[in-house]
Amino acid sequence: TLQSGPYTFDNFVAQFLYALLSGAPLIIPRPGGHRDVTYLHQIILNQGVTEAFFVPSMMQAMITATDVSLLKNLKRIYLLGEAVPASQLVELQSLLPQVDLMNRYGPTEATVEVCDWTSPKSPVGTLEVKIGRPISNVKMYILDQNMHILPIGIPGGG
Repeated sequence: TLQSGPYTFDNFVAQFLYALLSGAPLIIPRPGGHRDVTYLHQIILNQGVTEAFFVPSMMQAMITATDVSLLKNLKRIYLLGEAVPASQLVELQSLLPQVDLMNRYGPTEATVEVCDWTSPKSPVGTLEVKIGRPISNVKMYILDQNMHILPIGIPGGG
């Protein structure tokens, strides 16, 4: 698992614990290395990284800056910290068909990640990026503008 941000990034603890609890080695880049696309490509290739966490803007930099074949080891990419454009998921699926793409959503105030969604491998029609379902031990409620709980499938009010 590649630690993709500095220890001051709110998601650092989640990434650290994910590796620790799953028994995976955690690759921690040199200070500032999380901003260096070429360096991250080399780590992924040379260390055999199979899982990585990226904000979508950094993932876009990763696929446009250099040869995507350097990412061939990746099996799962968690996208978090920013809204994920559907066009980026479609592009990633075409460039890295072996990768499971996961959208992780959750505000910092709610301990960073509260739900996740796996993008379909072959979307039919227009791909709609979803925030997904609650992760283990989390409940989510959709509320209307008056803070009343809505049934499943009804959009919330703002």
